[in-house]
Amino acid sequence: MHKFLNYLPFYLLIVLSFLFVFQGCQKKSNYNHVLEYLNNSQLKFDNKIQRDNVKEAMMDILTLDKQYLEERKYKDLEGSEGKWDLKMVIENHFIPNKPGLTLGDNFYDDVKSDSVMVYFGKLYMKY
Repeated sequence: MHKFLNYLPFYLLIVLSFLFVFQGCQKKSNYNHVLEYLNNSQLKFDNKIQRDNVKEAMMDILTLDKQYLEERKYKDLEGSEGKWDLKMVIENHFIPNKPGLTLGDNFYDDVKSDSVMVYFGKLYMKY
């Protein structure tokens, strides 16, 4: 298991490359509120606990099915376990620079789209 974790960034890079290449081969889909929100937001965290919480959420987006994401709970800003769902994590750590942006009504479908997964994969590699 420990060796797997050492190679995790490499495996993520392969998966992201695959998604990126085949993303261009697909027809344009419906408007994605999550991607629009993320592309016009700035990531903000005040300490290591918050940063780790965001990283955990990003890894979950990349690895868990929609059903598990809907059930998953995360720490809030104070670090209390099991307080926030994924949508709350994104809303509280990705601060939009355009007024009126929302994550939309199809949040869990949008967040599992290839384009959003590529976005989070690239961001995960930075932190």
